[in-house]
Amino acid sequence: MPELLKVIKYEGDDKTLVYKYPDRDFNTQSQLIVHQSQEAILFKDGKALDVFAPGKYELKTENIPLLRSIINIPTEGVSPFHCEVYFINKAMSLNVDWGTSSRFDVLDPTFGIPLSVGASGTMEFVIRDSRDFLVNIVGTQEILTTSQLSEYFRGKIVTKVKSYLATLMNEVSYLNINTHLDEVSEALKNKLNDYFYDYGVSLKNFYVSTIHIPEEDTNKVKTILNKKLEYGTLDYNWADEQIAEISKRYASNPGTNDNVGGMIAQIPLAMAFGEMLSGGVVNNMSSGFLSKSQAFNNNSQGNNQQNNQVNNQQQNFNQNPGIAVGASTGYKNNFCMNCGCKLKEDAKFCPNCGTKVKVDEVLKCPNCNAIVSQEDNFCMNCGFKLR
Repeated sequence: MPELLKVIKYEGDDKTLVYKYPDRDFNTQSQLIVHQSQEAILFKDGKALDVFAPGKYELKTENIPLLRSIINIPTEGVSPFHCEVYFINKAMSLNVDWGTSSRFDVLDPTFGIPLSVGASGTMEFVIRDSRDFLVNIVGTQEILTTSQLSEYFRGKIVTKVKSYLATLMNEVSYLNINTHLDEVSEALKNKLNDYFYDYGVSLKNFYVSTIHIPEEDTNKVKTILNKKLEYGTLDYNWADEQIAEISKRYASNPGTNDNVGGMIAQIPLAMAFGEMLSGGVVNNMSSGFLSKSQAFNNNSQGNNQQNNQVNNQQQNFNQNPGIAVGASTGYKNNFCMNCGCKLKEDAKFCPNCGTKVKVDEVLKCPNCNAIVSQEDNFCMNCGFKLR
């Protein structure tokens, strides 16, 4: 018959949370040594029984009442018995890493653009109740480390973090969220602590150290931020970016080059495009992303007037081909075309020969004010359609 073990102890590292003693055959004279920051539990038939705090114990019958209640151990002499012994590390586990394995999308409220967000940090926890922990998590495992426990909780952590940050970052911009990491960390700790508690674990600290987005999203934020500075307004958003881009394209059009009036006349079209994006196409999408123009929309009345003016010019020109509305109706010659006599500015007839003063009709483009001829269909200067 093999000799029964006399001393039962475990001297492990701080990364090991649970250690199952390899042997199971003991007797009532076996010595159990539990080190500081440890607890030992006798386990039999799937039940966590007697718990031992730090100290040195002889496993005689009076020290193992719960085990003795389910197995018949004689009170006299040296009696063998069969059970399992688990050592539980009760020290606080520090700087245990966590992180979201996948990103999640949020809509930045300041810039009106979607961002792909990830988060990471560390946490600190301690085993609160050895019995609950052993039954709910450890099961039949012989060893459990801090990294294994972190992986066990990872799914719940990621779910809580994503849900909370997605809600928060729809109201707080990415540029501002990193200045509130203490508040974010404390809020998430409170949301997770009840979950940890149910498994016999107390979550002491939960730190969100980094909220990060990929480089392409960072570049998008920088671009929009530079545009805000360029246009001198913090109301500049994604819709404004589209309008500005369209305006640049019109400005680079050969028909509008070197013609500020022509470019300005097209801005209402760009505005209409921005409004189409914000309302007519995808009404069910968030107003932060496809929102109305902010930087270019503050003078909407002026834009409407400009739009109406161009439309009226085109309509009147179509009704009166060859006469440009708003252009000069003509000019009078300074000298009589018949006798050469010098004429006054308001003269209708020559004071010398009585010849009727001829008024030369001058046609001008209603868009750029350039002189055009009666036969032109388009302005040679800006490309404006005359007919």
